[in-house]
Amino acid sequence: MKKRWRSFALSAVLALCVGFAAPAAAIELADPMAEYYGQHVIPFYRIDGPWISIVVLADTSFQRGSDIRMWFYNQACNAVRDDREALTPNDVDLLTLNDPRFAGIPQQGVILLDSCDLRANRGCAETGPGSFPFLAYILLFNTSDNRLIRLDSIPFNWAQNLWLRYNSYNTVAATIMDEGAFETWLTFFSAFGDLERDMRLYGPPLDGDWANRIQLDAYDDAERFLGSFRQTLLCFTRLQLHTLIPQLADKVGHILTFSERTAPVVGPRLSYSGFQETVLGNGVKFIATGYLHHSSERALLLPKPFRTLGQ
Repeated sequence: MKKRWRSFALSAVLALCVGFAAPAAAIELADPMAEYYGQHVIPFYRIDGPWISIVVLADTSFQRGSDIRMWFYNQACNAVRDDREALTPNDVDLLTLNDPRFAGIPQQGVILLDSCDLRANRGCAETGPGSFPFLAYILLFNTSDNRLIRLDSIPFNWAQNLWLRYNSYNTVAATIMDEGAFETWLTFFSAFGDLERDMRLYGPPLDGDWANRIQLDAYDDAERFLGSFRQTLLCFTRLQLHTLIPQLADKVGHILTFSERTAPVVGPRLSYSGFQETVLGNGVKFIATGYLHHSSERALLLPKPFRTLGQ
């Protein structure tokens, strides 16, 4: 389904949603929220009822428009299908993933979007700043509790030859419980298989390779170390806080996460990205979402010696 931006009310909803998802800037990298990127990766989830998932595409070339190619990957990074969307200059298109047009895509996964179609061996020389840029993000709306979530894209920056937002260290600045009126989810993104192969056509993440495992070090609000947890990563890994780190279910705290990769590339400096979602109240009285934060002092940050949670 394709809808045009004709309504002031819709504009207000989208503008309001921006306030709920202020992302963290990457370490000394270009702004991932800038309007000059021609390639994006967007994670998505829950295209089944009561969720409605909408891909928002907005042309920012202001003169040429864009022919956007889209490739869909499942949670295990396997390519599933592709599609195409044409943007005229200054156009905004809303694509509902629940629509039969996208039949066969997984319930959760990743979309790679490209305005120059490098996978089809078309040149990308014109996709630098100002040529075929577009914005891309996901809006998730839950019709049962009015939950509205925005997932911004992970863009590729040609000037730095890097996929942004990926890092070897990410921190959850604050977890605000996960029981009673509070619901907290942590989502992590990486790349393997078909997705990694296709993303490498453009370039690498910050640390050269993607992580397939992370260590999470948990702290309470008094900075007491609670213990560690290791989590294997897929392209898309979404977990509720109380199942991941039960010790933080009933208290405020924070989590430091560090990358690992066990094979075939082994090392501590590998890239991944993370996203936090916290909901308060039945019927959703408050929701806060955003990408996890990075640190410019990451070289000084090391994980704690692993200690099982609760010991």
